[in-house]
Amino acid sequence: MIFSILIFFIFLISGIVISVQDIRTFHLPLSVIYSAAALILIFRFCYEVNAGILFAAGGISAFLFYFFIRMITAGALGMGDVHLAFLCGCYNGIYDFFLSSFLSALTGSLFFLFQRIFFRKSIRNLRLPFAPFMTVSSLFIELFRIVKIPEVLWQ
Repeated sequence: MIFSILIFFIFLISGIVISVQDIRTFHLPLSVIYSAAALILIFRFCYEVNAGILFAAGGISAFLFYFFIRMITAGALGMGDVHLAFLCGCYNGIYDFFLSSFLSALTGSLFFLFQRIFFRKSIRNLRLPFAPFMTVSSLFIELFRIVKIPEVLWQ
């Protein structure tokens, strides 16, 4: 239990720092990303080795998934977001990461459309800091898993 709380606060604090930096400068602090990922993986391995392996695999698969998206979209997704995907994958694990990615893409797209429609901004000139969406969706998926909302809905 103590490891879960520590992991949550490590991700929350680093996510806030990363998101604020992304909103201000469109650059992500890699030192914060990889320090937080290292701490999260250390605590995951201390709690249970098999779980640590799954969460490390989540980080690696998340990095590769986002890197593949970056290659397909010709760099529309920043490399900092690819690095942040590693942290989110280490936090959510291999199973929940893809749901988190879908949620962050959905919320980011809705925000993008909102800005496009209501503020009449050109699509070509509009840059979107994606780190806040990735961070919030990862935290939401973790909360969704902890509260066990699916079990409540299906009863």
